[in-house]
Amino acid sequence: MPEKKKQFTIGEISKLYNIGSDSIRYYEEKGLIIPKRSESGYRIYYENDIWCMNVIEEMRKLDIPVERIKTYLEDSSRVSSIGFFMEELEHVEEKIAKLEEIRLTIEETIRDLKSVNKMEFEKVEVIEYPERSYFAIYNDFKNEEEMDLLMKKVADMSHHIVRIIGNNRMAAIFEIDTDKYEGVLLLSDEGDRKVPAGKYLTISYKGSWKSREYAQRLIDYANANKIKIDTRFIDRAWIDIHATSLFEERVSRVEVRIIEE
Repeated sequence: MPEKKKQFTIGEISKLYNIGSDSIRYYEEKGLIIPKRSESGYRIYYENDIWCMNVIEEMRKLDIPVERIKTYLEDSSRVSSIGFFMEELEHVEEKIAKLEEIRLTIEETIRDLKSVNKMEFEKVEVIEYPERSYFAIYNDFKNEEEMDLLMKKVADMSHHIVRIIGNNRMAAIFEIDTDKYEGVLLLSDEGDRKVPAGKYLTISYKGSWKSREYAQRLIDYANANKIKIDTRFIDRAWIDIHATSLFEERVSRVEVRIIEE
């Protein structure tokens, strides 16, 4: 008599592969394995189902999606297997590149949050900047809550991860003689606009938003020192509500371009 094929219950398969019965039922639902049924309706697995489970287990460890595993199980040869895994290698390399971008973003966030330790506050300084690219959304607003929405919109203009937490490249645009802000800018190498190179008067401050108060200080300093400045200011949100709930920890820097004669 031919040897009877060994049968496995779903519980035995679950124990063998150390996975839940619900996972096995999910694989069945997706067509990766097709168990037989006993006369009483229970699922029965045979030894020839084991190779499928071996493939599924290995590919899940490689983070290969179920849909891709199904394609592999339905039609595979040595040549097609090479092609399959070359495609998966491309996916892995894309993930690595994405993770590297995430790592750099986190490092940059930490660096910028720490940078306030070296800042001087309540003091007018002259900083020379190179030409800087930026994105901008020009839409009048009056308060920080409205700015938060515009920050989200301007961040979406970039093709890369844009930090909102601790991102000192976000700034409100305003002029001193209005009670509104003109819009929001994001300093970014991808930006389609340019901030001119040159020297800028700057002043950093802590606490709640006081853009116009500190812009006036820059105006007073410029007048006292016979310095000609632009009429448009930016207030860079160095540390805002996205990084701290404590008002005393919030940091902003108002900047205005010096117009060279």
